[in-house]
Amino acid sequence: MSLEYVKNKIEFFQDFPIEGVEYIDLNPIYKDPKARDILVDECIKSIKDVEFDYLALIESRGFLIGSIIADKLNKGIILCRSKKDRLPGKIQTVRHKLEYGEAIMQVQEGKGKVLIFDDVLATGGTANGAFKVLNLGGYTPVHSLFLVELSKFDKGDIGVPYPTLVGYLGYPMIRYMENISLENDDNINIPDSVLIRPKIVAVFDNIKDTITVMTVVYPSENKQY
Repeated sequence: MSLEYVKNKIEFFQDFPIEGVEYIDLNPIYKDPKARDILVDECIKSIKDVEFDYLALIESRGFLIGSIIADKLNKGIILCRSKKDRLPGKIQTVRHKLEYGEAIMQVQEGKGKVLIFDDVLATGGTANGAFKVLNLGGYTPVHSLFLVELSKFDKGDIGVPYPTLVGYLGYPMIRYMENISLENDDNINIPDSVLIRPKIVAVFDNIKDTITVMTVVYPSENKQY
């Protein structure tokens, strides 16, 4: 058994929870004990050299696998709650952006080194929100771990390293510089602007095991491609 077995369990739903969003459903993994065990073992291998005191689990899907990992590693758990006012005592709150909206995150105050854990890394807004609220709460985020990454999004500054076990989409591309007239060079002899565009784009989906190649076609040149 390997991660390939786990990847084959993942399902996709278009326009959920809102139109234009593709939902990555990991529930089939959670339902399959074999897939779940493989995933947990791979998670533990990936963070075996990281020193931390607590796993900071992001509500709510981060609670599932994250709790199992914490148990096997004998680590404490910090809950990063997205539902307001569900934690007692002294808490810290931040607002952050989602792929399809905005949300809040709250944690109880404390101290110690934490590893942030969640199932899917999309825009990085939730992960960055966790990083910020944990800092405000007195903790020291040192690392993070996600099960699936939507690499088609710009993650911005999450604040800590963010390895993922299962990638999603990558966009390696061959690019070239357009020839531009240098009629008005500046004093360092470069044009004021250049246009960079992809000539060939290869999209590799290592969950669905497909490669899609797109290229520029000029029908007016009467060429065959």
